[in-house]
Formats: sequence, C-alpha cells, structure tokens
Amino acid sequence: MGSIEGQETHVLMVALPFQGHLNPMLKFAKHLARTNLHFTLATIESARDLLSSTDEPHSLVDLVFFSDGLPKDDPRDHEPLTESLRKVGANNFSKIIEGKRFDCIISVPFTPWVPAVAAAHNIPCAILWIEACAGFSVYYRYYMKTNSFPDLEDPNQKVELPGLPFLEVRDLPTLMLPSHGAIFNTLMAEFVECLKDVKWVLANSFYELESVIIESMFDLKPIIPIGPLVSPFLLGADEDKILDGKSLDMWKADDYCMEWLDKQVRSSVFTYLSEAYSNHQRIKSRP
Repeated sequence: MGSIEGQETHVLMVALPFQGHLNPMLKFAKHLARTNLHFTLATIESARDLLSSTDEPHSLVDLVFFSDGLPKDDPRDHEPLTESLRKVGANNFSKIIEGKRFDCIISVPFTPWVPAVAAAHNIPCAILWIEACAGFSVYYRYYMKTNSFPDLEDPNQKVELPGLPFLEVRDLPTLMLPSHGAIFNTLMAEFVECLKDVKWVLANSFYELESVIIESMFDLKPIIPIGPLVSPFLLGADEDKILDGKSLDMWKADDYCMEWLDKQVRSSVFTYLSEAYSNHQRIKSRP
C-alpha cells in the first residue's frame, strides 16, 4: 500500500456495530495515527444514533454509514441482519466507495462480501482478524479442506492440527460447530472463501505468543500479527493519554456499573475468566 509523496493515504475500515469489532479497529488506527494515513470507518446506518449520541470525541476517524436493508424498527438479531447484508450489503457499501479515493480497505470477518467489492474497485483489501491466530488457522483448514477433521457432531472426537495441541471437537471454535446453527457456519465458510480477494490478514496477536501457528500458515494464507490491540491500561499505560480520550463507544459509560462492582465480593465477578483459564489448563494437560 503506497501513496504519492506528501499525499495522505486514505484507509476505509469496515465493521459491524459490535463493540468487540469497533475497539480493535480504533486501536489499530490509533497505532498508525501519526503516519500519513487518513481513516474512515463504515458501518451500518442503524448505528448512527448510537455512535453519534456518545459524548466521547472520535475525530481519529471519519464515520460513514450504509443501509443494511432492514426496517428502522427491526431489532437486528444476528440471523436476519446477516441474511439481509448477504443480499444488499455489497451494493449499498459500494455507494460509499464510488466517487471517492480510498487506497486500502480493512474489514472484519463478519462482512465477507467486502473483499469482492474492494476487488471490483481495484482497491487492495486486508482483513483484521480480531481473535487469536489459532482460531483463524482452524477455520481456514476446515473450510478449505486442507486437513482432515472428524465428525463435528461428536464432541469427543479427537482433532490433530499443525501448531496446536491435541484437541477434541468440543474445543473447536463454536461458530463452526453444528450446535451453533447453520447461519454462522455459512458465514464463516463465506469468510474463508472471500480470502481469495484479500491481500493481507492482520491478526490481533503477536508472534511470540503464537509463533508455531503463524509459521504453520506461511504456505496457506499467511497471517501478519499486529497486536495486541488491547486497552493500553492492560499494557501498563495511561489509556486516556494513549488514545487522547477518543473512543467509539456505542453506549455512554454508566458510573453505576463501577459502583455495583465495588460492592461485590472480591473476585466474584471473574468466574468466566477463571473457567477459560481452567479450560486452557485442561487442554495443555492432555497427552
């Protein structure tokens, strides 16, 4: 990705209005904010009021919106939203690009129709994979059929994949399991298929954490780790200073949440994290 000397490079980021997708995008943009890059974030029209109603400034990126094809009062559950975007997302998103100059497009996995639009406009496209590289490797190998997988209906079946410890089906990403429903299985299959139009896969991870997995993908679809795209607070830095107070929060922070947490028994609200650690230890201890 290059630009004429002295001229800004315009990057169009695409994400659905899920906080877990917006945060990594914003942090990635912030890491590059001092370079000669200009960022625009595109998301669906229904998020306009949510993103515009927060008091936080977000001058780090310009915001643009496109229709998801659903009525304004639709609750936008995952299945109808995904189906509607499958039908109209590409066409409506294309209208944002027409007549403008974008040098690169960066999308999240849940908008698999974006890379084809980018290719049609001769714009190089990247995917920001917001999870671990291990998950990307599993999805890619399963849907591209580069490795053998057992019957996913049986959670006890063994799975052996390059760069990973021995697993059982129950340990695989839930979106690919039959128990999670066909809509997400289809979505992830479409995501892997769209990678043919993707020039770079950027991952919210770092080499030292997943070096074996990253190297195992070199000859398939290389992953470029650019993380961790997490809160600067977790890295021992001042979040307000690093992000200049800018965020793309969809809901205004409520002080009551902190007041409620302060009243709880110490460590009582971290059950999920404890279970996740327990599952990780269980996998590591398998022969």
